[in-house]
Amino acid sequence: MCGLKMPLLPLVAAGLLGLPLAQGRDYYVSTSGSDGATGTIDQPFQTIQKAASVMVAGDTAFIRAGVYRETVKPANSGTTSAPITFAAYNGESVTASGADVIPASSWTLSSGNIYKAPMPWNVTTIPNGQASGDGANQIFLDGQMMTEARWPNTTLDVSHPTVAQTSGSTYVDGGTGPWTGTIFDVNLPSRPAGYWTGAILNVCLGPCWTWQTGPITDSSTPQQITFTFTNTGIPLVPATGNAYFLTGKLSELDQPGEWFREGPSSTLYFWTPLGDNPSLHLVEAKRRPLAFDLRSRSFITIQGIGLFAATINSDAQSQYLVLDGLQCQYIAHVP
Repeated sequence: MCGLKMPLLPLVAAGLLGLPLAQGRDYYVSTSGSDGATGTIDQPFQTIQKAASVMVAGDTAFIRAGVYRETVKPANSGTTSAPITFAAYNGESVTASGADVIPASSWTLSSGNIYKAPMPWNVTTIPNGQASGDGANQIFLDGQMMTEARWPNTTLDVSHPTVAQTSGSTYVDGGTGPWTGTIFDVNLPSRPAGYWTGAILNVCLGPCWTWQTGPITDSSTPQQITFTFTNTGIPLVPATGNAYFLTGKLSELDQPGEWFREGPSSTLYFWTPLGDNPSLHLVEAKRRPLAFDLRSRSFITIQGIGLFAATINSDAQSQYLVLDGLQCQYIAHVP
């Protein structure tokens, strides 16, 4: 459960004083509807965005049960006495999802227990600060997040991941440009020289206030990795004992529950937790970071709607937003 309520004092005050509240129009949305319809309960729209594109202050969109795979950007703001409202119809189960389905018919056996399917989109290419960067893709099996192929291996418990720790480190000051770091780890398993070059280092630098991802530029020396990173503050540089893990290698897909997306071929490789064919399950891949984009919008209410693999964004120009009764899963995934 997640929810955030912004002040609605002007609206409450208007009601207490007996002032008339603006009456808007009701729209209806259903997965079986049509965006060419009129938006009535008998002829509902198919997407929430269609309703959002025509709604003005005082209007309400009642959304019927189903999963809506879209990012909703209201065309207008509401007002103090007439907010724009998006609400689940009559308590029905409504989900705004940032993930799309990998068709069951697209899976073929790759090798062993690993299957593959086309995945033409890549979250890292979406020009949105909340989803850019290596590691932003997510794969879900029957609603549970799976693990990107990595070293060291971890479990599906996202709250307690297994990580490695550096034995030592150095760095080169890059000024206003990229900095270069080198980490050492006596426990890094033996791999051919250059094996990790071009892969991704995920590391919590310095006092470990935040994680960064960076490309590995050299791995020719055993138990040593060189990479580039952005210095966001002098303490945030490589240090002994920093937590890290490595991704970006198909050959590290070596246990159930792991996946890997191969960029040039836009192919998703996946080993399900049971080792069975993914076509027997619902497999979804994150595609959109936002369920609702409320930047520069005010007096918007979102009520009783679930969020899956996507979140809600606002900015300094957004005021009096009400998020009430939202069921949230995997709303943000920051590499």
